[in-house]
Amino acid sequence: MKIGLLHFTYAPVIGGVERVIDDLQSLFVSNGHEVELIDPQHPLRSNSAPVESLPHFDTVLVHNVMTMPFDLTLRNRLAALAQCPHFSTKTRLVNWVHDVASISPSYRALPSDILSELNRFEGTWTHVAVSAQVAESFHRATGIRAIVIPNGIHPAATFHLSPRIANLAEANDWWSRSIVLLLPARIVRRKRIEDAIRLVECLHAHETPAELLITGALDPHIGAGSPSADYANFLESRIADSCVSQHLHLLAKTGPLSPKDMTSLYQVCDAVILPSESEGFGLPALEAALYDKPFLCNAIAPLENLPGTTPVDLHAPNPQQAINFLQNLMRTPAVRARKSVLSEHRWQFIYERAIASVIIPAN
Repeated sequence: MKIGLLHFTYAPVIGGVERVIDDLQSLFVSNGHEVELIDPQHPLRSNSAPVESLPHFDTVLVHNVMTMPFDLTLRNRLAALAQCPHFSTKTRLVNWVHDVASISPSYRALPSDILSELNRFEGTWTHVAVSAQVAESFHRATGIRAIVIPNGIHPAATFHLSPRIANLAEANDWWSRSIVLLLPARIVRRKRIEDAIRLVECLHAHETPAELLITGALDPHIGAGSPSADYANFLESRIADSCVSQHLHLLAKTGPLSPKDMTSLYQVCDAVILPSESEGFGLPALEAALYDKPFLCNAIAPLENLPGTTPVDLHAPNPQQAINFLQNLMRTPAVRARKSVLSEHRWQFIYERAIASVIIPAN
């Protein structure tokens, strides 16, 4: 499908609507659509270009042009196209409303004829508002009901994720899981990675879905028959036999992680876990603190004395301390808000729930 995006200005101009258009362009392209920004030289914006000669669009999303007084000539052009059967029967025109000037105190000095013009819609339009408040303002101004489609975010872009981690997060829906645990450790037996696997199994049993992201770099001293090789084989079997195997991710199995991948994992996770039975120091604890992520570990020196650590018994068959901590973590306002944004306000979620039905022509 070919989609046109139309606004007064586009990035790199800084502004909320410009940001939304930039996001929508990426969103539509990622979902297989052809997208074009309709710039001031485009024939669709020209009163002298015959309708019959216009390039075809399946849908044109018109952002704020119809409700703001910044280019009334362009508004008149679009109003005429909406009333032209040759155009409107082939192209869905979507009036995407971010602001309603006609009832805004900021624009009360506008002449009454312009205010009336901004409230008048004829021809074939689909109306979208970015919030319930804007939809109500638009209805008060025009008497027309608009579909509410909120603005969203691209987590991968906001977090500056590496392509590898962004793809994994989207494919495995790490955004909406109850909790994502990062275990940054090599495949070494003293790391006791199996204890983290058991914790995730217990969380699921307690109706707290979780994901475990194991960085899992191979021990450089690994070799056939070595203790590290045996442990790596044990972990793979342990994961394969787990009732939650699809939620256990041994990331280095498909290749070593880059520094950008590691930074991305700290952005994606909700908490960091290191169930080691012994450590010489514990750099992941410091990294977790810098990323403002809780760090769970056993009560061993030196981990328990590092900033921001939460010592719990991760060796216990039923790690109730860790379960309670993580369940309480998910109830905190900050984490609940973060999870809500990452699930319900993610552009891809909004696209699947609402946008696709708007941009796809009924005919």
